Amino acid sequence: MLKSKYYLELPPPSWLSHSIEVFWCQKLSEQALFIPQGVFDLLFHCQPICFSRIGVSQSIEHIPAGASIVGQQVSAYTLSSMHPQWIFGVRLKPFSFLKQAFMSSLEVKNAIESITQLLSHSGYLLDVLPKLTHFDQDNIDISMQVIIEKITPWLHTQFIANDFVISPRLRAETNAILNARGDIKISDMCERFSISKVTLRQHFLDNIGLLPKELCKIWRLNNFLLYSQSSTQTLTESAINAGYFDQAHLNREFKSLLGQTPKRYLNSAESQLNQGFQATINNRFIGKYDPF
Repeated sequence: MLKSKYYLELPPPSWLSHSIEVFWCQKLSEQALFIPQGVFDLLFHCQPICFSRIGVSQSIEHIPAGASIVGQQVSAYTLSSMHPQWIFGVRLKPFSFLKQAFMSSLEVKNAIESITQLLSHSGYLLDVLPKLTHFDQDNIDISMQVIIEKITPWLHTQFIANDFVISPRLRAETNAILNARGDIKISDMCERFSISKVTLRQHFLDNIGLLPKELCKIWRLNNFLLYSQSSTQTLTESAINAGYFDQAHLNREFKSLLGQTPKRYLNSAESQLNQGFQATINNRFIGKYDPF
């Protein structure tokens, strides 16, 4: 369990763990930076939020209070709120997008979409949002458990009652990238799974919303961020250990994902505020969010 003053993660019940990594809650004050992780997030927020992609001009989207889904992102993004608020999140595994209930994974790639209208008729939002409005930050665990109890019946209708099925092959292909922490050649994956590059590419786009190469890029960068926490390694050593050819390769991919150089990010206040994110990456890589 990850816990700090303004962030908490709690595991899902075992019958949901095949699709959901974790439930999380975070206090959003002004603006927060989120780094791509190769997952989807369902967000519940009692006030409007603003979404903006790093490196994309005029990309600010205003999302009304309610429920939203954050699609796969190939660059970092920020969420901001005019007034401080607690956000409740359900982090879905890469192959667990609820396309039956929402839209395709490609439609929400690099975007956030309000799904308030889809949930309004069920009544679950009416149960969850008031709990966020009166969230007790002195008892985060208890407050979060109450919300989980309110939203779990709806998750049951999506993943269990609707016979939501995850392709074993897709799970295996995704795990191959995860186990390699992004440092794997697409040609090696094709050989391992006896599949063509075109078929593998389409398989990922249809179900995850990312190209296999994009997921490799995201998890390789995530792995670098773990290595960068070591005080005994230089930036170049961390880059090579994470699977980059050299520091120039790292700089190029890092800037495309975060809009700045690794050195600048690691020396920034944002990096210090994202220490919980490092722990989340580590939990994913060591299998703490099993079964992946």
